[in-house]
Amino acid sequence: MSHPSLWRAGTRLSAATFLASAMWLPKQARALNPIIQNIYTADPAPLVHGDTIYVYVGHDEDDARHYKMIDWRLYASKDMVNWTDHGSPLSLQNFSWADSSAWAGHTIERDGKFFWYVPVGQRTGGMAIGVAVADRPTGPFKDALGNPLIFDKFGDIDPAAFIDKDGQAYLAWGNPTYKLAKLNRDMVSYDRSFADMGIFRHPMTSEAFGKLPGTEAGSAYAEGPWIYERKCVYYLFYAGAPLPEHLAYSTGPSPRGPWTYGGVVMPTEGMSSTNHAGVIDFKGRTYLFYHNDALPGGGSYKRSVCIEELRFEPDGSIRPISMTKQGVRPVGTLDPYARVEAETIAWQKGLETEPLGGGGMVVHDIDDGDYIRVMNVDFGENGAAAFTANVLYDTRPRAWRGGEIELRLDRVDGPLIGTLPVGYTAGAWKSETTSVTDAKGTRDLYLVFKGETTGDLFKIDHWKFSPKTSEQRIAALQSTVDRYKIDEANPEDRLRLKVTAIYSDGTSKDITSSASINPRREGIVTVEKGFVTGKAAGEVSLDIAAEGFDDTIAVIVKDLKPERTPLAARFSLRDRDMLTRAVQPFQVTVGFADGHNEDLTHAVTCTSSAPEVLRVEKNTLVAVREGSATIRAVFHDDGVEPITAQIAVAVSDRDAFGQNEFEDRNAHLGLIVEDSTEAGKNLCDGNNGEWCRFDAVDFGSGAKSLDVRVASASAGGTLEVRLDSVDGPVIATIPIEGTRGWQNWVTKTSEIREVTGTHDVFFKFAGGPGVLFNVNWWKVR
Repeated sequence: MSHPSLWRAGTRLSAATFLASAMWLPKQARALNPIIQNIYTADPAPLVHGDTIYVYVGHDEDDARHYKMIDWRLYASKDMVNWTDHGSPLSLQNFSWADSSAWAGHTIERDGKFFWYVPVGQRTGGMAIGVAVADRPTGPFKDALGNPLIFDKFGDIDPAAFIDKDGQAYLAWGNPTYKLAKLNRDMVSYDRSFADMGIFRHPMTSEAFGKLPGTEAGSAYAEGPWIYERKCVYYLFYAGAPLPEHLAYSTGPSPRGPWTYGGVVMPTEGMSSTNHAGVIDFKGRTYLFYHNDALPGGGSYKRSVCIEELRFEPDGSIRPISMTKQGVRPVGTLDPYARVEAETIAWQKGLETEPLGGGGMVVHDIDDGDYIRVMNVDFGENGAAAFTANVLYDTRPRAWRGGEIELRLDRVDGPLIGTLPVGYTAGAWKSETTSVTDAKGTRDLYLVFKGETTGDLFKIDHWKFSPKTSEQRIAALQSTVDRYKIDEANPEDRLRLKVTAIYSDGTSKDITSSASINPRREGIVTVEKGFVTGKAAGEVSLDIAAEGFDDTIAVIVKDLKPERTPLAARFSLRDRDMLTRAVQPFQVTVGFADGHNEDLTHAVTCTSSAPEVLRVEKNTLVAVREGSATIRAVFHDDGVEPITAQIAVAVSDRDAFGQNEFEDRNAHLGLIVEDSTEAGKNLCDGNNGEWCRFDAVDFGSGAKSLDVRVASASAGGTLEVRLDSVDGPVIATIPIEGTRGWQNWVTKTSEIREVTGTHDVFFKFAGGPGVLFNVNWWKVR
């Protein structure tokens, strides 16, 4: 698979509570936030084209410890609740002069072309704004210039384009200064006679952008501008300082201002230190796109795009709104009788998408119990008679059967209207059809995937329903076998084959006895009275014909014992020594007699010899308190002896007297991990109010002083050391002056208030605006 599912990765939080509301919402409920659940997304930029809204987003990588972004993604919807994945139409690879930071961009249409403005890190250094162009909103996009459009030396990020009613186009961007340029008609150059060499740099006045709390002057504007017009009033939305950011707005008589501060649109919420607004009208409503940290494992560098409806007061001011899980209501229905791409999803569990050769995307990484929810599906008064899906299923070790798609209404365990068997398709795409009953009206549809627990059951490209008719006419054949492998070593082993006729009135009938069934190759199998018996090792397709329709089904004859016989199991664990309250994923791999190895973490039974010390939770070890425990994993398959693996793990409190690296913190707000000149890593970008936490620190019988390794290229600030909560008792206060460099390290020492025993320790940054200082390590004496 391309990367671990956000819902399975052992290092991430349990999604059970988060998913519960998705499973039980009534029909025609609101969509749920975040709108994309299988990857982290950020910095949404919506665009309306025809009857479709597109949202261009950034993509935070699963392993990000800073803003690790290498491509952009695209999703589209006609109803605001079901979003179709269009993959990655643009990446850093499209810009030969860029090598890092695929950050917040914006796409706009003009003269039948689509222009995507993006900030990237140049190979020669510094952030710059490039522009890519395409003939369609879905791309493909290509670099329009071969070099940056904008490079103003500093703060060139978060571009947002706007075309005024008079046809003049503008590009706004900048952090921490708000900048504006007048784009020429070609949209890939700008008017150099405008302002200072083509760029207007807005003075940071309180009247325009508000002011920082606790200061007499200064600006709340930080980054992420977005220009929007309503009733001849221009709104400038932006992310406001200090960190963590809120969303604010200012108003003016033109895209150039002058701007008057309007207030807060969305207050600071969640644990993401940033936010990013995208505002657009669609089908009579106004929407605010933004991002937060709501997915399991989320944070400042693993964000997720959400939507809320934006409402205005009679005087044009904006009613402040909060982040919700409920999101927005649908503004249309989905037609199930037209082709629906499988990657069209309102909510999902456990799935991934990948590009399909020749264009488009497919859903893959499907495991037992995964599902897709599609909202507001209009089956009409007569309802549906059949369901067809285009699927691909290749052979896998230990797998005997394919899988099924259960079709359910309104809930993941709601009324069952049909079940589609998905058999072995010999690695080729194949349409499979099943009958459907009681699918009427407008309902939410769940495609619930079932199958063997060997993982990655099959892939699905697209699906559609067939409307019910009053007359009974055949619509398709459904051919199935109870399993697709025959044991060559067992002459009595055979498969049961069934041929079913699917009719347009929603009925079906077993027509196996009257169907013509012919192997394409001689000598591999024989077929008699619905049973398939192996004769020699090999793979063969069976051609099936009945009532003017035809179908195929593939089977394999082989010696099955080697691939079903486990020989050994082994644990994979990063560290056998864990700190109290630490969480660590593990993996159990089983080797089989045929030579293949399989990750069967999901299929083993794991127990801890001392759960009060170390618990096992969904493929993850959770350290509870000091001590030691042995984790035992048992794999058991039908007809074979169980295989066992075990590993011993020690749990201890953190030693306050040893050197503790700041990047090993248990939690933090707003800080960034970077490489240190003193080897290893350090935490940087520390702003006022941000913090990091170390759990279960053992001070023993007491300590007298605290050493902290710090660096600062600013005026510095103060490091507060607190016990047990971010606002807990202060045990040390360390003034930190500038060191003339962010990697110019010095050791600061402070007396420490008497503290004994084990405590959580918070290091809290305090000071003025901007970055205060970096931290490398700490220890007490």
